[in-house]
Amino acid sequence: LDTARAKQDLELTPTDVAPLVAEAVGLVRRRPEVSVALEVPADLPKVPLERDRFRQVLVNLVQNACEAVPDG
Repeated sequence: LDTARAKQDLELTPTDVAPLVAEAVGLVRRRPEVSVALEVPADLPKVPLERDRFRQVLVNLVQNACEAVPDG
């Protein structure tokens, strides 16, 4: 929500997405029985984005997904 409400200009920088996804997954605390498989193509082009904000979006998505996995 903070990202969506931000009224400031974005400073977009060409960024490799694969390492950013791996970093975001590494930041998420999850239950021991929940594992995350990363399948990001290595040949993705760089994407213009604001690295810190995009990483936060990824962390939120991974965290929500991990919390939604049922026990067992």
